Amino acid sequence: MPDGGSDAGAVADAGADAGDVADASLVADAGVALDASGVADASSPDAGAPDSGVCPVVAPRSGGTLATGPGYVALPRVIAMPGGFGLTWYDERRAGVFESFFGLLDHTGSLDPASVRMVSPDDGEDSIFGNVASSGTELGLVYADDRAGVARRRIYFRRLDLSGRPIANSEVAIGTPTADQQSPVIAWSPVTREWAVAWEGPVASYEVSFMRVDAGGTPIAGSEVRLSTAGIEARIAEGGSVPLIWSGTRWAIVWAERDDLILAELEGSTVRSRTRIGGATIRPYRGSLVRAGSEYGVVWQDERVRRHTVFFARARVGGGYIAGSELPLGDQRIYGGEATLAFDEARRTYVVVHGAGVPMTNEIDLFLSRIDAAGTLVENNVQLTARPRAQWWPNLVAGRCSLALVYADEVSLSEFDTTLLLAP
Repeated sequence: MPDGGSDAGAVADAGADAGDVADASLVADAGVALDASGVADASSPDAGAPDSGVCPVVAPRSGGTLATGPGYVALPRVIAMPGGFGLTWYDERRAGVFESFFGLLDHTGSLDPASVRMVSPDDGEDSIFGNVASSGTELGLVYADDRAGVARRRIYFRRLDLSGRPIANSEVAIGTPTADQQSPVIAWSPVTREWAVAWEGPVASYEVSFMRVDAGGTPIAGSEVRLSTAGIEARIAEGGSVPLIWSGTRWAIVWAERDDLILAELEGSTVRSRTRIGGATIRPYRGSLVRAGSEYGVVWQDERVRRHTVFFARARVGGGYIAGSELPLGDQRIYGGEATLAFDEARRTYVVVHGAGVPMTNEIDLFLSRIDAAGTLVENNVQLTARPRAQWWPNLVAGRCSLALVYADEVSLSEFDTTLLLAP
Protein backbone atom coordinates (compact mmCIF):
# COMPACT_ATOMS: atom_id res chain seq x y z
CA MET A 1 0.00 0.00 0.00
CA PRO A 2 1.18 3.59 -0.52
CA ASP A 3 2.91 5.47 2.23
CA GLY A 4 0.14 7.45 3.91
CA GLY A 5 2.40 8.82 6.56
CA SER A 6 2.22 5.65 8.61
CA ASP A 7 4.88 4.73 11.10
CA ALA A 8 5.29 2.24 13.89
CA GLY A 9 1.88 3.33 15.13
CA ALA A 10 0.17 2.44 11.87
CA VAL A 11 0.09 -1.33 12.24
CA ALA A 12 -3.11 -2.97 11.05
CA ASP A 13 -4.93 -5.12 13.58
CA ALA A 14 -6.57 -7.94 11.72
CA GLY A 15 -8.41 -8.90 14.86
CA ALA A 16 -10.30 -5.63 15.25
CA ASP A 17 -14.05 -5.90 15.60
CA ALA A 18 -15.64 -4.38 12.50
CA GLY A 19 -18.95 -4.33 14.31
CA ASP A 20 -17.94 -1.54 16.67
CA VAL A 21 -19.83 1.69 16.05
CA ALA A 22 -18.26 5.12 16.11
CA ASP A 23 -20.26 6.40 19.08
CA ALA A 24 -18.67 3.75 21.26
CA SER A 25 -15.36 5.53 20.84
CA LEU A 26 -16.42 8.56 22.83
CA VAL A 27 -15.44 8.93 26.46
CA ALA A 28 -17.99 10.77 28.59
CA ASP A 29 -16.12 13.75 30.04
CA ALA A 30 -17.65 17.13 30.71
CA GLY A 31 -14.29 18.69 29.99
CA VAL A 32 -14.44 17.63 26.35
CA ALA A 33 -17.20 20.06 25.34
CA LEU A 34 -15.60 23.25 24.09
CA ASP A 35 -17.05 26.71 23.86
CA ALA A 36 -15.56 27.00 20.41
CA SER A 37 -16.78 29.45 17.85
CA GLY A 38 -13.44 29.17 16.07
CA VAL A 39 -12.00 31.34 13.35
CA ALA A 40 -13.78 31.10 10.01
CA ASP A 41 -11.97 31.34 6.69
CA ALA A 42 -12.04 35.01 5.71
CA SER A 43 -13.43 34.01 2.34
CA SER A 44 -16.22 31.96 3.94
CA PRO A 45 -17.88 34.09 6.66
CA ASP A 46 -20.40 31.41 7.55
CA ALA A 47 -17.93 28.55 7.65
CA GLY A 48 -19.01 25.85 10.06
CA ALA A 49 -22.51 27.27 10.53
CA PRO A 50 -25.88 26.29 9.04
CA ASP A 51 -27.12 28.47 6.21
CA SER A 52 -29.40 30.42 8.59
CA GLY A 53 -26.28 31.80 10.30
CA VAL A 54 -27.57 30.58 13.70
CA CYS A 55 -25.05 28.51 15.62
CA PRO A 56 -26.58 25.27 16.90
CA VAL A 57 -25.55 23.64 20.13
CA VAL A 58 -23.83 20.41 19.13
CA ALA A 59 -22.61 18.12 21.89
CA PRO A 60 -19.41 16.17 21.35
CA ARG A 61 -20.54 13.39 19.08
CA SER A 62 -19.49 11.05 16.35
CA GLY A 63 -20.57 11.61 12.79
CA GLY A 64 -20.19 7.90 12.19
CA THR A 65 -18.38 6.13 9.39
CA LEU A 66 -17.61 8.56 6.61
CA ALA A 67 -15.83 6.39 4.08
CA THR A 68 -15.04 2.73 3.63
CA GLY A 69 -13.20 0.73 1.04
CA PRO A 70 -12.35 -2.89 0.41
CA GLY A 71 -8.88 -2.11 1.68
CA TYR A 72 -6.96 0.83 3.09
CA VAL A 73 -8.69 4.16 3.89
CA ALA A 74 -6.44 7.00 5.02
CA LEU A 75 -5.45 10.64 5.61
CA PRO A 76 -8.74 12.47 6.22
CA ARG A 77 -8.45 16.28 5.99
CA VAL A 78 -11.26 18.69 6.82
CA ILE A 79 -11.85 22.36 5.91
CA ALA A 80 -14.50 24.86 7.00
CA MET A 81 -17.10 25.70 4.35
CA PRO A 82 -20.42 27.56 4.25
CA GLY A 83 -23.00 25.44 6.03
CA GLY A 84 -20.51 22.91 7.37
CA PHE A 85 -17.25 21.30 6.34
CA GLY A 86 -15.52 19.65 3.40
CA LEU A 87 -13.56 16.42 3.73
CA THR A 88 -10.88 14.77 1.60
CA TRP A 89 -9.34 11.34 1.98
CA TYR A 90 -7.98 8.53 -0.17
CA ASP A 91 -9.04 4.91 -0.17
CA GLU A 92 -8.77 1.62 -1.97
CA ARG A 93 -12.07 1.42 -3.81
CA ARG A 94 -10.62 -1.22 -6.13
CA ALA A 95 -8.06 -3.74 -4.94
CA GLY A 96 -4.57 -2.34 -5.31
CA VAL A 97 -5.64 1.12 -6.59
CA PHE A 98 -5.96 4.19 -4.35
CA GLU A 99 -7.91 7.29 -5.38
CA SER A 100 -8.68 10.64 -3.71
CA PHE A 101 -12.23 11.53 -2.67
CA PHE A 102 -14.20 14.56 -1.44
CA GLY A 103 -17.44 14.84 0.52
CA LEU A 104 -19.51 17.44 2.38
CA LEU A 105 -20.37 17.40 6.09
CA ASP A 106 -23.20 19.46 7.53
CA HIS A 107 -22.76 21.59 10.67
CA THR A 108 -23.43 18.53 12.85
CA GLY A 109 -20.66 16.57 11.17
CA SER A 110 -22.94 14.22 9.22
CA LEU A 111 -21.80 13.23 5.76
CA ASP A 112 -24.07 13.80 2.77
CA PRO A 113 -23.65 10.48 0.90
CA ALA A 114 -24.72 12.10 -2.36
CA SER A 115 -21.81 14.54 -2.10
CA VAL A 116 -19.09 11.87 -2.10
CA ARG A 117 -17.18 11.81 -5.36
CA MET A 118 -13.82 10.75 -6.72
CA VAL A 119 -11.75 13.86 -7.41
CA SER A 120 -8.62 12.28 -8.87
CA PRO A 121 -8.47 10.75 -12.35
CA ASP A 122 -10.04 7.30 -12.43
CA ASP A 123 -7.16 5.84 -14.40
CA GLY A 124 -6.13 2.77 -12.46
CA GLU A 125 -3.11 4.57 -10.98
CA ASP A 126 -2.67 5.66 -7.34
CA SER A 127 -3.72 9.21 -6.42
CA ILE A 128 -2.89 9.84 -2.75
CA PHE A 129 -2.03 12.53 -0.15
CA GLY A 130 -5.04 14.63 -1.24
CA ASN A 131 -5.35 18.07 0.35
CA VAL A 132 -7.90 20.81 -0.30
CA ALA A 133 -8.41 24.52 0.43
CA SER A 134 -11.25 26.96 -0.34
CA SER A 135 -11.16 30.33 -2.08
CA GLY A 136 -14.78 30.98 -1.16
CA THR A 137 -15.95 30.43 -4.73
CA GLU A 138 -13.95 27.32 -5.62
CA LEU A 139 -11.82 24.60 -4.06
CA GLY A 140 -8.19 23.93 -4.86
CA LEU A 141 -7.09 20.30 -4.64
CA VAL A 142 -3.58 18.86 -4.69
CA TYR A 143 -2.61 15.19 -4.74
CA ALA A 144 0.32 12.94 -5.58
CA ASP A 145 -0.32 10.73 -8.59
CA ASP A 146 1.42 7.74 -10.13
CA ARG A 147 0.46 8.65 -13.69
CA ALA A 148 0.77 6.03 -16.41
CA GLY A 149 3.60 6.86 -18.77
CA VAL A 150 5.21 9.27 -16.29
CA ALA A 151 8.52 8.08 -14.86
CA ARG A 152 8.01 9.55 -11.38
CA ARG A 153 5.27 10.40 -8.90
CA ARG A 154 4.09 13.96 -9.54
CA ILE A 155 2.05 16.56 -7.65
CA TYR A 156 -1.06 17.78 -9.47
CA PHE A 157 -3.35 20.75 -8.81
CA ARG A 158 -7.02 20.68 -9.78
CA ARG A 159 -9.91 23.11 -9.30
CA LEU A 160 -13.25 21.91 -7.93
CA ASP A 161 -16.55 23.72 -7.55
CA LEU A 162 -17.90 24.12 -4.02
CA SER A 163 -19.79 20.85 -4.28
CA GLY A 164 -16.51 19.06 -5.00
CA ARG A 165 -17.07 18.46 -8.71
CA PRO A 166 -13.83 18.68 -10.71
CA ILE A 167 -13.71 21.61 -13.14
CA ALA A 168 -12.99 20.32 -16.64
CA ASN A 169 -9.45 20.69 -17.96
CA SER A 170 -8.20 22.29 -14.72
CA GLU A 171 -5.59 19.69 -13.75
CA VAL A 172 -1.97 20.88 -14.00
CA ALA A 173 1.34 19.41 -12.84
CA ILE A 174 3.16 21.33 -10.12
CA GLY A 175 6.89 21.95 -10.03
CA THR A 176 9.82 20.59 -12.00
CA PRO A 177 10.97 17.54 -10.08
CA THR A 178 13.92 15.31 -10.88
CA ALA A 179 12.54 12.55 -8.64
CA ASP A 180 9.28 11.61 -6.90
CA GLN A 181 7.16 14.28 -5.19
CA GLN A 182 4.87 13.61 -2.21
CA SER A 183 2.97 15.07 0.76
CA PRO A 184 1.47 18.15 -0.99
CA VAL A 185 -0.27 20.87 1.04
CA ILE A 186 -2.26 23.87 -0.18
CA ALA A 187 -3.55 27.22 1.09
CA TRP A 188 -5.44 30.19 -0.39
CA SER A 189 -4.76 33.92 -0.01
CA PRO A 190 -7.88 36.11 -0.20
CA VAL A 191 -5.57 39.15 -0.37
CA THR A 192 -3.34 38.21 -3.31
CA ARG A 193 -6.02 35.87 -4.69
CA GLU A 194 -3.73 32.97 -5.38
CA TRP A 195 -2.97 29.48 -4.14
CA ALA A 196 0.25 28.29 -2.55
CA VAL A 197 1.39 24.68 -2.82
CA ALA A 198 4.25 23.05 -0.92
CA TRP A 199 5.56 19.51 -1.10
CA GLU A 200 8.53 17.33 -0.38
CA GLY A 201 10.61 15.44 -2.88
CA PRO A 202 13.80 13.38 -2.76
CA VAL A 203 16.03 15.57 -4.89
CA ALA A 204 19.45 14.26 -3.77
CA SER A 205 17.95 14.26 -0.25
CA TYR A 206 14.42 15.10 0.80
CA GLU A 207 13.73 18.78 0.19
CA VAL A 208 10.73 21.05 0.77
CA SER A 209 9.61 23.17 -2.18
CA PHE A 210 6.98 25.89 -2.66
CA MET A 211 5.09 27.28 -5.66
CA ARG A 212 2.19 29.66 -6.28
CA VAL A 213 -0.76 29.12 -8.59
CA ASP A 214 -3.03 31.92 -9.82
CA ALA A 215 -6.78 31.98 -9.20
CA GLY A 216 -7.43 30.48 -12.62
CA GLY A 217 -5.26 27.47 -11.82
CA THR A 218 -2.11 28.36 -13.78
CA PRO A 219 1.24 27.87 -12.02
CA ILE A 220 2.97 31.26 -11.69
CA ALA A 221 6.18 31.30 -13.69
CA GLY A 222 9.27 31.82 -11.57
CA SER A 223 7.44 31.19 -8.28
CA GLU A 224 8.90 27.74 -7.56
CA VAL A 225 11.52 27.86 -4.79
CA ARG A 226 13.28 25.37 -2.54
CA LEU A 227 12.64 26.36 1.08
CA SER A 228 14.79 23.82 2.90
CA THR A 229 18.56 23.89 3.23
CA ALA A 230 20.34 22.16 0.35
CA GLY A 231 21.88 18.83 1.26
CA ILE A 232 19.94 18.44 4.53
CA GLU A 233 17.06 15.99 4.71
CA ALA A 234 13.87 18.00 5.11
CA ARG A 235 10.29 16.79 5.57
CA ILE A 236 6.97 18.56 5.44
CA ALA A 237 4.09 17.27 7.53
CA GLU A 238 1.98 14.39 6.38
CA GLY A 239 -1.12 12.92 7.92
CA GLY A 240 -3.63 15.38 9.33
CA SER A 241 -1.24 18.24 10.06
CA VAL A 242 -1.63 21.71 8.52
CA PRO A 243 1.89 23.01 7.87
CA LEU A 244 0.99 25.77 5.35
CA ILE A 245 -1.37 28.72 5.96
CA TRP A 246 -2.10 32.28 4.83
CA SER A 247 -1.40 34.37 7.93
CA GLY A 248 -3.36 37.43 6.77
CA THR A 249 -0.35 39.23 5.30
CA ARG A 250 2.07 36.45 4.34
CA TRP A 251 2.35 32.75 3.71
CA ALA A 252 3.56 30.78 6.73
CA ILE A 253 4.93 27.26 6.58
CA VAL A 254 6.64 24.86 8.99
CA TRP A 255 8.92 21.93 8.16
CA ALA A 256 11.65 19.80 9.74
CA GLU A 257 15.37 19.68 8.90
CA ARG A 258 17.20 16.97 10.85
CA ASP A 259 17.05 18.24 14.45
CA ASP A 260 15.52 21.63 13.59
CA LEU A 261 11.90 22.67 13.20
CA ILE A 262 11.68 25.71 10.89
CA LEU A 263 8.86 28.25 10.52
CA ALA A 264 9.20 30.55 7.49
CA GLU A 265 7.11 33.46 6.25
CA LEU A 266 7.00 34.40 2.58
CA GLU A 267 5.86 37.41 0.57
CA GLY A 268 5.17 35.98 -2.84
CA SER A 269 7.93 33.39 -3.13
CA THR A 270 10.48 35.41 -1.16
CA VAL A 271 11.32 34.24 2.37
CA ARG A 272 10.98 37.23 4.75
CA SER A 273 11.58 35.42 8.05
CA ARG A 274 13.00 32.06 9.09
CA THR A 275 12.55 30.99 12.72
CA ARG A 276 13.78 27.89 14.53
CA ILE A 277 11.00 26.55 16.76
CA GLY A 278 11.41 24.79 20.09
CA GLY A 279 14.27 23.97 22.37
CA ALA A 280 16.53 20.92 22.13
CA THR A 281 14.46 19.26 19.42
CA ILE A 282 15.55 15.82 18.22
CA ARG A 283 14.22 14.63 14.89
CA PRO A 284 11.11 16.86 14.90
CA TYR A 285 8.43 16.08 12.36
CA ARG A 286 4.75 16.51 11.48
CA GLY A 287 4.61 20.18 12.38
CA SER A 288 1.25 21.98 12.27
CA LEU A 289 0.55 25.67 12.81
CA VAL A 290 -2.23 28.21 13.29
CA ARG A 291 -2.25 32.00 13.61
CA ALA A 292 -3.69 33.62 16.75
CA GLY A 293 -3.49 37.40 16.54
CA SER A 294 0.14 38.50 16.53
CA GLU A 295 1.44 34.98 17.20
CA TYR A 296 1.58 31.50 15.74
CA GLY A 297 0.94 28.31 17.64
CA VAL A 298 2.97 25.31 16.48
CA VAL A 299 2.63 21.67 17.48
CA TRP A 300 4.89 18.77 16.47
CA GLN A 301 6.40 15.46 17.51
CA ASP A 302 10.05 14.77 18.27
CA GLU A 303 12.22 12.14 19.91
CA ARG A 304 14.10 13.92 22.69
CA VAL A 305 12.22 12.23 25.56
CA ARG A 306 11.13 9.08 23.79
CA ARG A 307 9.96 8.35 20.30
CA HIS A 308 6.97 10.46 19.24
CA THR A 309 6.66 13.01 22.06
CA VAL A 310 4.24 15.91 21.37
CA PHE A 311 5.28 19.53 21.98
CA PHE A 312 3.67 22.97 21.54
CA ALA A 313 5.36 26.36 21.19
CA ARG A 314 4.63 29.92 20.02
CA ALA A 315 6.33 32.27 17.57
CA ARG A 316 5.78 35.89 16.57
CA VAL A 317 4.11 36.90 13.32
CA GLY A 318 6.89 38.68 11.48
CA GLY A 319 9.52 36.28 12.80
CA GLY A 320 11.00 35.27 16.13
CA TYR A 321 10.60 32.35 18.50
CA ILE A 322 8.97 33.13 21.86
CA ALA A 323 11.55 31.87 24.33
CA GLY A 324 10.19 29.69 27.11
CA SER A 325 6.93 28.97 25.24
CA GLU A 326 7.63 25.30 24.61
CA LEU A 327 5.34 22.85 26.42
CA PRO A 328 5.29 19.05 26.41
CA LEU A 329 1.75 17.72 25.95
CA GLY A 330 0.09 14.51 27.00
CA ASP A 331 1.61 11.74 29.07
CA GLN A 332 5.36 11.77 28.46
CA ARG A 333 5.65 8.17 29.65
CA ILE A 334 3.93 6.73 26.57
CA TYR A 335 3.96 7.10 22.80
CA GLY A 336 2.65 10.47 21.58
CA GLY A 337 0.95 10.21 18.20
CA GLU A 338 0.22 12.66 15.40
CA ALA A 339 -0.93 16.10 16.57
CA THR A 340 -3.17 18.80 15.09
CA LEU A 341 -4.32 22.17 16.42
CA ALA A 342 -6.79 25.02 15.96
CA PHE A 343 -7.44 28.30 17.76
CA ASP A 344 -10.67 28.66 19.74
CA GLU A 345 -11.46 32.34 19.29
CA ALA A 346 -14.26 32.36 21.87
CA ARG A 347 -12.07 31.10 24.70
CA ARG A 348 -8.85 32.51 23.25
CA THR A 349 -7.15 29.14 23.57
CA TYR A 350 -5.14 26.86 21.36
CA VAL A 351 -6.75 23.42 21.09
CA VAL A 352 -4.47 20.46 20.37
CA VAL A 353 -5.61 16.92 19.61
CA HIS A 354 -2.99 14.18 19.53
CA GLY A 355 -2.71 10.44 19.68
CA ALA A 356 -1.16 8.47 22.52
CA GLY A 357 -0.84 4.81 23.34
CA VAL A 358 1.09 1.67 22.55
CA PRO A 359 1.72 1.55 18.81
CA MET A 360 2.83 -2.05 18.45
CA THR A 361 -0.40 -3.28 20.04
CA ASN A 362 -2.59 -0.79 18.13
CA GLU A 363 -3.91 0.72 21.37
CA ILE A 364 -3.80 4.37 20.32
CA ASP A 365 -6.44 6.86 21.43
CA LEU A 366 -6.96 10.59 20.88
CA PHE A 367 -6.48 13.19 23.62
CA LEU A 368 -7.16 16.92 23.87
CA SER A 369 -5.10 19.71 25.46
CA ARG A 370 -5.73 23.47 25.65
CA ILE A 371 -3.23 26.31 26.00
CA ASP A 372 -4.38 29.86 26.64
CA ALA A 373 -3.23 32.81 24.53
CA ALA A 374 -0.52 33.62 27.10
CA GLY A 375 0.93 30.13 26.70
CA THR A 376 -0.34 28.54 29.93
CA LEU A 377 -1.41 24.91 29.75
CA VAL A 378 -4.98 25.00 31.09
CA GLU A 379 -6.11 21.50 30.20
CA ASN A 380 -3.97 18.49 29.37
CA ASN A 381 -4.59 14.99 28.09
CA VAL A 382 -8.41 14.87 28.13
CA GLN A 383 -9.29 11.54 26.57
CA LEU A 384 -11.59 11.71 23.52
CA THR A 385 -11.65 8.11 22.33
CA ALA A 386 -11.39 4.73 24.05
CA ARG A 387 -11.27 1.84 21.65
CA PRO A 388 -9.28 -1.40 21.48
CA ARG A 389 -7.48 -0.33 18.30
CA ALA A 390 -5.76 2.66 16.73
CA GLN A 391 -7.05 6.12 15.89
CA TRP A 392 -4.55 8.30 14.04
CA TRP A 393 -4.06 11.13 11.53
CA PRO A 394 -6.34 13.54 13.45
CA ASN A 395 -7.14 16.78 11.61
CA LEU A 396 -8.81 19.65 13.49
CA VAL A 397 -10.35 22.80 11.99
CA ALA A 398 -12.25 25.75 13.46
CA GLY A 399 -15.55 26.76 11.92
CA ARG A 400 -17.67 29.69 13.09
CA CYS A 401 -19.74 27.54 15.41
CA SER A 402 -17.63 24.53 16.22
CA LEU A 403 -14.39 22.66 15.93
CA ALA A 404 -14.49 19.67 13.61
CA LEU A 405 -12.11 16.78 14.16
CA VAL A 406 -11.67 13.95 11.68
CA TYR A 407 -9.43 10.95 12.16
CA ALA A 408 -8.74 7.50 10.77
CA ASP A 409 -10.16 4.68 12.87
CA GLU A 410 -8.78 1.25 12.19
CA VAL A 411 -11.27 -1.50 11.48
CA SER A 412 -9.84 -4.86 10.50
CA LEU A 413 -7.38 -4.16 7.66
CA SER A 414 -9.24 -1.00 6.65
CA GLU A 415 -9.62 2.35 8.31
CA PHE A 416 -12.85 4.24 8.63
CA ASP A 417 -12.89 8.01 8.74
CA THR A 418 -15.03 9.35 11.57
CA THR A 419 -15.75 12.85 12.82
CA LEU A 420 -16.15 14.40 16.25
CA LEU A 421 -17.71 17.82 16.73
CA LEU A 422 -16.60 19.93 19.68
CA ALA A 423 -18.97 22.87 20.17
CA PRO A 424 -20.62 25.12 22.79
